[in-house]
Amino acid sequence: MRPTTLIALGLLAATLAGPARAESAAESKPAPAPAAETQRKPPEPQVAATYTRFQIRFLDAHAAEVLAWQQCPPDAGEKCRIATASDDHSSYLDVVADAPTRRKIAEVLARADAAPHTQSFQLVLLVADQQPGDPSTLSKNAKKALDDLRDFLPYKGYHQLDTAWLRTTGVVQARLVGKDGISYSIRLNCRGLGAEDSKDLYVRSFEVYEELSAAIQKENRGPRSILSTSFGLKVGETLVVGTSKLDGGDALVFLLTALPPT
Repeated sequence: MRPTTLIALGLLAATLAGPARAESAAESKPAPAPAAETQRKPPEPQVAATYTRFQIRFLDAHAAEVLAWQQCPPDAGEKCRIATASDDHSSYLDVVADAPTRRKIAEVLARADAAPHTQSFQLVLLVADQQPGDPSTLSKNAKKALDDLRDFLPYKGYHQLDTAWLRTTGVVQARLVGKDGISYSIRLNCRGLGAEDSKDLYVRSFEVYEELSAAIQKENRGPRSILSTSFGLKVGETLVVGTSKLDGGDALVFLLTALPPT
């Protein structure tokens, strides 16, 4: 074989061997760790939500639920859940939340769910008719409530029939005498909202029924339910609880004032 041929074959072998050695050397170097892995933060600890049942002794169950919801963090989502429950004897709050939230709920319920204080009310029964005139003995707040009513009822005068003074820590009953010898039985169920010094009240039920009387029997009928409602009010405030139209076209008006403590 010619010398030039041998040289050409040697150069070809060297060319083929070179890239193979370079590739082998590159594969033997350790690959650097991705930047994202070297800067990754440890996961934040997850706070477990736990179930707790709180017994409600004196506070209205709806008011207790509202107070409990107010203690949940704004971004809690499904990690803070509140529901009411009851049996034959008590009402409860079922709470699913983390430990700090459950502790806050326990603290606020301990303050709010205390023995209720005595609340006094004045209840005034008026008849609205077409005879001009206004009662002269109403309080300033009661007169204002009556003035607000004038824009909605087509009557010229309001005349006072009877007044009752009520004191209660929860449920109280009263009796008012109306027109034509018909008397009315009133049942009021009231609860405070929030702390003892709060001025917010919630009347869970205000019910008015006719009492059986000779006047009703003379009309050949039985006693009727006049009014059944619920509402909120503040201490010192007067509300027109409701009106009930009588058979003759006149109307009964009930004014309730939550009296401030004396």
